[in-house]
Amino acid sequence: MKDSTLNNKIINYFKGKGYLTIFFMCFFILWKGLSVFIGKEIILPSPETTLFKILELMGEKDFLIIVFSTIKRTIISFGLAFLFAIFLGFLSSKYKTIQLIMGSMVSIIRSLPTMAIIILSLIWLGGEKSPILIGFIVVFPILYSNIIEGIKEVDNKLMEMAKIYNVNRKDIILNIYLPSIKNYLFAGINAALGLAFKVMISAEVMAQPKYAMGTRLYIEKINLEMSGVFAWAIILVLISFVFDGILKKIFRSYKVQT
Repeated sequence: MKDSTLNNKIINYFKGKGYLTIFFMCFFILWKGLSVFIGKEIILPSPETTLFKILELMGEKDFLIIVFSTIKRTIISFGLAFLFAIFLGFLSSKYKTIQLIMGSMVSIIRSLPTMAIIILSLIWLGGEKSPILIGFIVVFPILYSNIIEGIKEVDNKLMEMAKIYNVNRKDIILNIYLPSIKNYLFAGINAALGLAFKVMISAEVMAQPKYAMGTRLYIEKINLEMSGVFAWAIILVLISFVFDGILKKIFRSYKVQT
Protein backbone atom coordinates (compact mmCIF):
# COMPACT_ATOMS: atom_id res chain seq x y z
CA MET A 1 0.00 0.00 0.00
CA LYS A 2 2.83 2.37 0.91
CA ASP A 3 4.67 1.51 -2.33
CA SER A 4 1.51 2.28 -4.31
CA THR A 5 1.14 5.65 -2.57
CA LEU A 6 4.81 6.46 -3.20
CA ASN A 7 4.46 5.54 -6.87
CA ASN A 8 1.40 7.76 -7.19
CA LYS A 9 3.30 10.67 -5.63
CA ILE A 10 6.18 10.18 -8.07
CA ILE A 11 3.79 10.02 -11.03
CA ASN A 12 1.94 13.13 -9.86
CA TYR A 13 5.24 14.96 -9.41
CA PHE A 14 6.34 14.24 -12.96
CA LYS A 15 2.92 15.20 -14.26
CA GLY A 16 3.30 18.55 -12.49
CA LYS A 17 6.71 20.00 -11.78
CA GLY A 18 8.70 17.06 -13.12
CA TYR A 19 8.53 18.15 -16.74
CA LEU A 20 9.74 21.60 -15.75
CA THR A 21 12.63 20.07 -13.80
CA ILE A 22 13.62 17.90 -16.77
CA PHE A 23 13.46 20.93 -19.07
CA PHE A 24 15.80 22.96 -16.84
CA MET A 25 18.21 20.04 -16.49
CA CYS A 26 18.38 19.64 -20.28
CA PHE A 27 18.73 23.41 -20.69
CA PHE A 28 21.68 23.65 -18.28
CA ILE A 29 23.39 20.60 -19.80
CA LEU A 30 23.07 22.19 -23.25
CA TRP A 31 24.26 25.54 -21.86
CA LYS A 32 27.30 23.90 -20.23
CA GLY A 33 28.10 21.97 -23.40
CA LEU A 34 27.92 25.07 -25.59
CA SER A 35 30.04 27.13 -23.18
CA VAL A 36 32.74 24.42 -23.21
CA PHE A 37 32.55 24.12 -27.00
CA ILE A 38 32.82 27.90 -27.55
CA GLY A 39 35.42 28.29 -24.81
CA LYS A 40 35.06 32.06 -24.48
CA GLU A 41 33.42 33.52 -21.37
CA ILE A 42 32.99 36.86 -23.13
CA ILE A 43 30.61 35.18 -25.60
CA LEU A 44 28.88 32.52 -23.49
CA PRO A 45 29.74 32.23 -19.79
CA SER A 46 29.40 28.85 -18.12
CA PRO A 47 26.47 28.11 -15.76
CA GLU A 48 28.78 27.99 -12.72
CA THR A 49 30.37 31.35 -13.59
CA THR A 50 26.90 32.85 -13.94
CA LEU A 51 25.81 31.31 -10.62
CA PHE A 52 28.82 32.81 -8.83
CA LYS A 53 27.99 36.16 -10.42
CA ILE A 54 24.39 35.94 -9.19
CA LEU A 55 25.65 35.26 -5.65
CA GLU A 56 28.08 38.16 -5.99
CA LEU A 57 25.28 40.50 -7.09
CA MET A 58 23.03 39.34 -4.25
CA GLY A 59 25.82 40.15 -1.81
CA GLU A 60 26.02 43.78 -2.92
CA LYS A 61 24.57 46.30 -0.45
CA ASP A 62 22.42 47.97 -3.14
CA PHE A 63 21.03 44.73 -4.61
CA LEU A 64 17.65 44.80 -2.86
CA ILE A 65 17.29 48.54 -3.46
CA ILE A 66 17.89 47.99 -7.19
CA VAL A 67 15.46 45.06 -7.42
CA PHE A 68 12.67 46.69 -5.41
CA SER A 69 13.10 50.02 -7.23
CA THR A 70 12.34 48.29 -10.53
CA ILE A 71 9.44 46.34 -9.00
CA LYS A 72 8.09 49.57 -7.46
CA ARG A 73 8.16 51.36 -10.81
CA THR A 74 6.42 48.39 -12.44
CA ILE A 75 3.67 48.30 -9.82
CA ILE A 76 3.15 52.08 -9.96
CA SER A 77 2.91 52.16 -13.76
CA PHE A 78 0.64 49.10 -13.81
CA GLY A 79 -1.50 50.41 -10.94
CA LEU A 80 -2.05 53.78 -12.61
CA ALA A 81 -2.90 52.11 -15.91
CA PHE A 82 -5.32 49.78 -14.12
CA LEU A 83 -7.14 52.61 -12.30
CA PHE A 84 -7.42 54.75 -15.43
CA ALA A 85 -8.58 51.74 -17.46
CA ILE A 86 -11.33 50.94 -14.93
CA PHE A 87 -12.48 54.56 -14.69
CA LEU A 88 -12.42 55.30 -18.43
CA GLY A 89 -13.83 51.87 -19.26
CA PHE A 90 -16.96 52.47 -17.19
CA LEU A 91 -17.28 56.03 -18.53
CA SER A 92 -17.01 54.69 -22.08
CA SER A 93 -19.78 52.20 -21.38
CA LYS A 94 -22.06 55.07 -20.33
CA TYR A 95 -21.15 57.71 -22.90
CA LYS A 96 -20.75 56.88 -26.59
CA THR A 97 -18.68 60.03 -27.26
CA ILE A 98 -16.08 59.04 -24.67
CA GLN A 99 -16.01 55.51 -26.08
CA LEU A 100 -15.28 56.84 -29.58
CA ILE A 101 -12.55 59.19 -28.30
CA MET A 102 -10.94 56.46 -26.20
CA GLY A 103 -11.16 53.96 -29.06
CA SER A 104 -9.22 56.34 -31.31
CA MET A 105 -6.70 57.11 -28.57
CA VAL A 106 -6.07 53.42 -27.85
CA SER A 107 -5.59 52.73 -31.57
CA ILE A 108 -3.02 55.55 -31.79
CA ILE A 109 -1.14 54.31 -28.71
CA ARG A 110 -1.05 50.76 -30.08
CA SER A 111 0.32 51.95 -33.41
CA LEU A 112 3.17 53.91 -31.76
CA PRO A 113 6.53 52.09 -31.72
CA THR A 114 7.71 51.40 -28.17
CA MET A 115 11.03 53.11 -28.92
CA ALA A 116 9.20 56.32 -29.90
CA ILE A 117 7.30 56.20 -26.59
CA ILE A 118 10.57 55.72 -24.70
CA ILE A 119 12.32 58.64 -26.44
CA LEU A 120 9.37 61.01 -25.94
CA SER A 121 9.08 60.04 -22.27
CA LEU A 122 12.80 60.66 -21.75
CA ILE A 123 12.46 64.13 -23.26
CA TRP A 124 9.39 64.99 -21.18
CA LEU A 125 10.29 63.48 -17.78
CA GLY A 126 13.99 62.62 -17.73
CA GLY A 127 15.59 59.40 -16.55
CA GLU A 128 14.00 58.75 -13.15
CA LYS A 129 10.27 59.12 -13.91
CA SER A 130 10.07 58.26 -17.60
CA PRO A 131 9.99 54.43 -17.10
CA ILE A 132 6.72 54.80 -15.16
CA LEU A 133 5.09 56.75 -17.99
CA ILE A 134 6.39 54.27 -20.56
CA GLY A 135 4.96 51.31 -18.64
CA PHE A 136 1.64 53.12 -18.24
CA ILE A 137 1.32 53.94 -21.95
CA VAL A 138 2.18 50.40 -23.07
CA VAL A 139 -0.14 48.44 -20.74
CA PHE A 140 -3.12 50.82 -20.58
CA PRO A 141 -4.60 49.77 -23.97
CA ILE A 142 -4.58 46.09 -22.94
CA LEU A 143 -6.41 46.72 -19.67
CA TYR A 144 -8.86 49.20 -21.18
CA SER A 145 -9.76 46.91 -24.10
CA ASN A 146 -10.35 43.92 -21.82
CA ILE A 147 -12.56 45.96 -19.50
CA ILE A 148 -14.62 47.22 -22.46
CA GLU A 149 -15.04 43.65 -23.74
CA GLY A 150 -16.11 42.52 -20.29
CA ILE A 151 -18.67 45.32 -19.95
CA LYS A 152 -20.21 44.23 -23.27
CA GLU A 153 -20.97 40.87 -21.62
CA VAL A 154 -23.10 42.48 -18.91
CA ASP A 155 -26.66 41.13 -19.10
CA ASN A 156 -28.94 44.00 -20.19
CA LYS A 157 -31.95 42.29 -18.60
CA LEU A 158 -30.22 42.34 -15.23
CA MET A 159 -29.46 46.03 -15.69
CA GLU A 160 -33.10 46.76 -16.52
CA MET A 161 -34.26 44.87 -13.43
CA ALA A 162 -31.77 46.77 -11.30
CA LYS A 163 -33.20 50.06 -12.57
CA ILE A 164 -36.79 48.92 -11.99
CA TYR A 165 -36.05 47.93 -8.39
CA ASN A 166 -33.84 50.99 -7.77
CA VAL A 167 -30.77 48.93 -6.88
CA ASN A 168 -28.02 51.26 -5.68
CA ARG A 169 -24.92 51.82 -7.82
CA LYS A 170 -22.58 50.01 -5.42
CA ASP A 171 -24.63 46.78 -5.60
CA ILE A 172 -24.87 47.07 -9.40
CA ILE A 173 -21.08 47.29 -9.67
CA LEU A 174 -20.39 44.50 -7.16
CA ASN A 175 -23.13 42.05 -8.19
CA ILE A 176 -23.65 42.71 -11.90
CA TYR A 177 -20.62 44.39 -13.45
CA LEU A 178 -17.79 42.65 -11.58
CA PRO A 179 -19.02 39.06 -12.15
CA SER A 180 -19.44 39.87 -15.85
CA ILE A 181 -16.04 41.48 -16.40
CA LYS A 182 -14.08 39.30 -13.94
CA ASN A 183 -12.57 36.90 -16.48
CA TYR A 184 -11.76 39.69 -18.94
CA LEU A 185 -10.28 41.84 -16.19
CA PHE A 186 -8.01 39.10 -14.86
CA ALA A 187 -6.99 38.11 -18.40
CA GLY A 188 -5.96 41.72 -18.97
CA ILE A 189 -4.04 41.78 -15.69
CA ASN A 190 -2.32 38.52 -16.60
CA ALA A 191 -1.15 39.89 -19.95
CA ALA A 192 -0.42 43.45 -18.83
CA LEU A 193 1.60 42.82 -15.67
CA GLY A 194 4.18 40.62 -17.38
CA LEU A 195 4.43 43.08 -20.25
CA ALA A 196 4.77 46.00 -17.82
CA PHE A 197 7.77 44.33 -16.20
CA LYS A 198 9.48 43.64 -19.55
CA VAL A 199 8.82 47.15 -20.82
CA MET A 200 10.09 48.59 -17.53
CA ILE A 201 13.44 46.86 -17.99
CA SER A 202 13.71 48.17 -21.57
CA ALA A 203 12.79 51.66 -20.39
CA GLU A 204 15.38 51.52 -17.61
CA VAL A 205 18.08 50.45 -20.07
CA MET A 206 17.36 53.62 -22.04
CA ALA A 207 16.57 55.99 -19.15
CA GLN A 208 19.39 54.86 -16.83
CA PRO A 209 17.84 55.70 -13.43
CA LYS A 210 20.27 55.34 -10.51
CA TYR A 211 18.69 52.25 -8.93
CA ALA A 212 17.32 49.95 -11.63
CA MET A 213 17.86 46.43 -12.92
CA GLY A 214 17.77 47.74 -16.47
CA THR A 215 20.59 50.16 -15.66
CA ARG A 216 22.74 47.39 -14.17
CA LEU A 217 22.03 45.16 -17.15
CA TYR A 218 23.25 47.92 -19.47
CA ILE A 219 26.38 48.56 -17.36
CA GLU A 220 27.30 44.86 -17.52
CA LYS A 221 26.86 44.97 -21.29
CA ILE A 222 29.04 48.08 -21.64
CA ASN A 223 31.76 46.43 -19.53
CA LEU A 224 31.51 43.26 -21.67
CA GLU A 225 30.69 41.26 -18.53
CA MET A 226 28.56 38.56 -20.13
CA SER A 227 28.32 36.65 -16.86
CA GLY A 228 26.73 39.79 -15.38
CA VAL A 229 24.30 40.09 -18.29
CA PHE A 230 23.30 36.42 -17.90
CA ALA A 231 23.06 36.79 -14.11
CA TRP A 232 20.69 39.76 -14.31
CA ALA A 233 18.68 38.02 -17.04
CA ILE A 234 18.20 34.98 -14.79
CA ILE A 235 17.23 37.21 -11.85
CA LEU A 236 14.66 38.92 -14.08
CA VAL A 237 13.24 35.55 -15.16
CA LEU A 238 12.98 34.41 -11.53
CA ILE A 239 11.14 37.59 -10.58
CA SER A 240 8.77 37.04 -13.52
CA PHE A 241 8.09 33.52 -12.21
CA VAL A 242 7.28 34.98 -8.79
CA PHE A 243 4.84 37.47 -10.35
CA ASP A 244 3.27 34.66 -12.36
CA GLY A 245 2.94 32.44 -9.30
CA ILE A 246 1.28 35.19 -7.27
CA LEU A 247 -1.19 35.88 -10.09
CA LYS A 248 -2.06 32.18 -10.43
CA LYS A 249 -2.81 31.95 -6.71
CA ILE A 250 -5.04 35.03 -6.93
CA PHE A 251 -6.81 33.60 -9.99
CA ARG A 252 -7.41 30.29 -8.22
CA SER A 253 -8.79 32.04 -5.14
CA TYR A 254 -11.30 33.92 -7.31
CA LYS A 255 -11.93 30.88 -9.57
CA VAL A 256 -10.98 32.88 -12.63
CA GLN A 257 -10.49 31.31 -16.06
CA THR A 258 -7.89 33.12 -18.20
